[in-house]
Amino acid sequence: MPFTSGKSYGTRKRTGTYTRKNRSAAARNKSSILRRRSAPAQQRQLMSLQKQVVSLKKKSNQRVQYAQFFLPLVGGTGPDNAQINLANGDFYVLPLMNPAVFSSQPVFQARNTTVDDPNKCIVKNFDIQAVFSPKNSLSALTPRIVRVWTVSLRKETAQETLQGTSQMSSTGFNAAPNGKYYKNTFVDGGLATMVKLNPASFRIHTYREFTLANIMQETAVPDEDTAVTNTYNSLKRMRVWLKCGNHLKPPQGSWSGIAEGEVMPLDRKYFIVHVGGWSNDGDNQVRMDTNIVATITTSN
Repeated sequence: MPFTSGKSYGTRKRTGTYTRKNRSAAARNKSSILRRRSAPAQQRQLMSLQKQVVSLKKKSNQRVQYAQFFLPLVGGTGPDNAQINLANGDFYVLPLMNPAVFSSQPVFQARNTTVDDPNKCIVKNFDIQAVFSPKNSLSALTPRIVRVWTVSLRKETAQETLQGTSQMSSTGFNAAPNGKYYKNTFVDGGLATMVKLNPASFRIHTYREFTLANIMQETAVPDEDTAVTNTYNSLKRMRVWLKCGNHLKPPQGSWSGIAEGEVMPLDRKYFIVHVGGWSNDGDNQVRMDTNIVATITTSN
């Protein structure tokens, strides 16, 4: 169909043919979609859209920066504050979701954080390694039953649990009434040993339980008696991988300044250890050495 284009006053008019080739891309796509309603055509269109989505995802992933940070223990001692002696019959609670603490110890791909860092991070996971052994390996340690949990708070009771345990601190958790957030019972002549966490307060992600002991026996040898023990019972190692995916963003500043108390209750994660069993062995205790690394991604 002939048509004319250009200005009509004093200029030369051009003529052309309105063909499929010189139509706009939008018009061609619209026409193609309206005409081709068969199953093969729709399948090709879906495949094309899928390729576009994959391409955009690859481009966005290339902009994501991964980083790892080391998390020290609350009340820890030794190199990196990664060791602690656990109290007999008590809980030890470590808040994991604490960027203000672990951001100060970058490892691997991470660097020292600054105020110019991105304002949002995604905590991908925690790699938790721990070794349990007697505080004094040269003296007896009567059997200890050690329980280890990684938990988060339940939506319905999160605020009440935080208030009743002094924000999930070790002191506040141990001071809570027995039977409210946990129920523990004693063994004959020993410590509070059998423990059950309140399922209405906590969601349990991982759980480990084992017995630790250092039984010293005097074995006759030609010249003298030698103290021997079984290393299988006196040394326990565990490793758990806690998947998270929590998005953390402060109202102002960078992600590295977020304190544990500023994290939303449902985003918080905790590492809880309890030592039960028997303690009639003087002042010997269970020692815990840890290596806890958080993996995060950052973006604005």
